[in-house]
Amino acid sequence: MRTRMGMMGLLGGAAAVALAGAAAAQQVLSLENCDNDGDVIWFMNGNQELMDDWRSLDSWYLHLPPDAYWGVVLSTDNPASGLIGDLTQHASLRVSFDLRNFLFISFFGDPIDPASRPIILELHDEGDPENWEDNVSVWFRGLPMPSMDDGWVHYEMTIPVPAGGEMPTGWGGTGAEDPVTYEPILPAGRTFRSVLQNVTQVRISTFEPGYFYTFSGIEFGADNIKVEAFGGAACPCDIDGDGLSVTDIFAYLTLWFANDPRADFNGGGIGVDDIFAFLSCWFAGCND
Repeated sequence: MRTRMGMMGLLGGAAAVALAGAAAAQQVLSLENCDNDGDVIWFMNGNQELMDDWRSLDSWYLHLPPDAYWGVVLSTDNPASGLIGDLTQHASLRVSFDLRNFLFISFFGDPIDPASRPIILELHDEGDPENWEDNVSVWFRGLPMPSMDDGWVHYEMTIPVPAGGEMPTGWGGTGAEDPVTYEPILPAGRTFRSVLQNVTQVRISTFEPGYFYTFSGIEFGADNIKVEAFGGAACPCDIDGDGLSVTDIFAYLTLWFANDPRADFNGGGIGVDDIFAFLSCWFAGCND
């Protein structure tokens, strides 16, 4: 069971679009099929129990044994996943995985409605490890968790990498609270892009920020967690996407005077320093 802490927040439905003009080259950064015992880079609720039984998709899978849990958290902080560190070197990324719900029941033994537990992809920047108050994250609300009758279900989520400081459609942030709606938001001075520049942990979970959860009876499985990158980072000062030229300067200044979020060039809020940062990029040029 869960109850809302504040009003309904961002409930995006569609995956965010990749940046215009980004290269279409695709690279598989990691594939966790759970077949290499001792080398598994993902954890399920902090554990790494591998199972190969009649319920598996192909062979071994990451198994969460039946017990009472708040929810399911599939997580990694391993750079080998391709999701840790500065993700802005890519134009976009895609995370795909297979999930199976063996048991998900309430305290009273009733099945939990899958529609009430969406699968959340959350990227964390934990900041100073000695100061938990600077922890922030950005998150995307995906499709509902599988029902107990669905078998293995395949999920795909896209992580866009915008050139500016805008929050992509369907994404939200944490680390602060909206004073009016009480929904979780990013703190002042933090942007989606700035979080992507220093990702320290990634979680795929049934925990949507802004909700409170109680214990449930859970048994779960995960397999084939794949991370793919598309293209290199788009040139941030190529505003019109057709190569650097003097028109990009005028296009950027138009955004800046309009206080457009895309003019937040250095991720710290729109200011005069963004103009200098943009011009430094423009004069330096971008590698193809």
